[in-house]
Amino acid sequence: MDTTLYIGDLPDNTTSSDLISFFSGFEVSQPTIRKNIKGETYAILSIPSKDEHTFIEKYNYTVYNNHEIRICVFVPRMKKDMEGNLFLKLPRDMNLRTLFVILKSYGDISNLKLSHLPDGSSRGYGYVQYAKKESAAKALEDVISLLVCKSD
Repeated sequence: MDTTLYIGDLPDNTTSSDLISFFSGFEVSQPTIRKNIKGETYAILSIPSKDEHTFIEKYNYTVYNNHEIRICVFVPRMKKDMEGNLFLKLPRDMNLRTLFVILKSYGDISNLKLSHLPDGSSRGYGYVQYAKKESAAKALEDVISLLVCKSD
């Protein structure tokens, strides 16, 4: 059985053969390169389900052609549960790997994204989607507690 993965934040000139070479340590299907409505490049590819965890651990938030890429299990838009989503206002120097380490303590993360300007600099916000809404609620509770304590 295979797992379908989303590979996001790719450079505009990415090709299928580039990705097959980059992920050469794994058996990957022919990637489909697409652009979202904002014109950002992403890919959809499949790997054997037995390799999913190792693949994501190895490549998620790594740099590919000067772009920090995101990898998550592909979920068609209409099947996403929005209850586990949080909007995050962040320092502009925050990177995906650091943010992932901080937020994963609350539960399994389905998707994590930082918004960037065309020049690659941070817009100062991002989004996290937890696999369970309870994880999002706990993360939100802790952040609110932190903000209340800071204002005292």
